[in-house]
Amino acid sequence: MQIEQLSTRQFRIFISKEELEEREISCEELDNSRDDWHDHFYELLEDACDSLGVETSHHVSVELYSLQPHGIFLMITLLDEAIVVEESCLTSRVLQFQNFDDVVDLARRFPDAISVKSALYHMDQYYWIVLHTENTDLYSLACEYGEPMKITPYVLEEYGKRIMREEAIQKLKYWFC
Repeated sequence: MQIEQLSTRQFRIFISKEELEEREISCEELDNSRDDWHDHFYELLEDACDSLGVETSHHVSVELYSLQPHGIFLMITLLDEAIVVEESCLTSRVLQFQNFDDVVDLARRFPDAISVKSALYHMDQYYWIVLHTENTDLYSLACEYGEPMKITPYVLEEYGKRIMREEAIQKLKYWFC
């Protein structure tokens, strides 16, 4: 296992195919979200954190890359406690959309008289809207077109591509409806 610390909060791990076999981790386990893969992952994370002298009590963001036939590459980012918040504390609501047309359809249905602080992102082949509203009617309307997700806007800001920073719904309505 090769570990490279990129910053105080980020490191990457390369695990060869041979090391995966030694740990009895199969490619099938990697493809499926199974409990035994999660157990193996936590062992790998603890080993890496121990060798770097990093506490394992952090929340983490993980990106997994398969380098067939050589092994796997994990990018680990330690998240601030302040970034990981409980759902009840969220004032921003994040919705995932399958395609851009669904986002435009949502904008078309939003009432003209209501201005909502919103942002549009693209990440992992999906479109994402961040709504800053406590209005349950507007949120319910948005849920008809997108799927509510339990990630924070910070994750989208860090890993996604921002398309519209503010007033995304109003801008989409203006340009596409």
